[in-house]
Amino acid sequence: MNIGLSVKELRNFENIRFFDIDGVLCTYAFGINGIGVDTKGFDYLDYLETHNIYTKDKASFFMKQYVQHYCDREKTFVISRANSLKEEFYKREFIKENYGSFIKDNNIFFSDNKVDTAKSILNFNFDGIDTPHFAIDDSVDVLYKYQDAGIRAVHISSLFILAEHDYSIPTETYI
Repeated sequence: MNIGLSVKELRNFENIRFFDIDGVLCTYAFGINGIGVDTKGFDYLDYLETHNIYTKDKASFFMKQYVQHYCDREKTFVISRANSLKEEFYKREFIKENYGSFIKDNNIFFSDNKVDTAKSILNFNFDGIDTPHFAIDDSVDVLYKYQDAGIRAVHISSLFILAEHDYSIPTETYI
C-alpha cells in the first residue's frame, strides 16, 4: 500500500485540478490582515478600492510551467476567496495576465466555501467525486476540509519535489 500522492498523479494531464490563488498561483503577501501591506491607520478593504496589490505580485516560473505542461485547460479551475468585488477583479486580472492561455476565465471562481464549489464543479461538469482530481492549496485548514469532503488535497509544497528534480523523478515515487 502506498500512502500519499504519486508523482505520476501530479503529472497526469487527465486529472482535474483546483488551485488557490494566494500562496499557490501567486506569492502570498497580502490577505485579510494586509500581510506585506502597511495597513496601520486605514482599512484594508478601503485600501483595495484604490490600490491593486496584485500588479506587484508575481507568478512563479515553476507554477507557470506546471500549469502549462501538466494541466488540461478544460479541467483546470481556480477557487479563491475575495473580500470585495474589487479584490475579485484584481485576482481575476492577475490570473488572466499570468495564466491566461492555460486557465479559462470561466473556470475562475470566488467563494467562501471552496469545498462546496469544488464539489459542485465535479458534480455538474464531470462524474462527481469519483472523477480523478485534486485541490492544491497552501492552507492546511482548507486542505483538511477538502479531505474531509472526499476531495484529494495536495499542499503546494508537494509540487516542489517536481521543481527540485527538474521534472525527472521516477513516476513511481510517492510523496
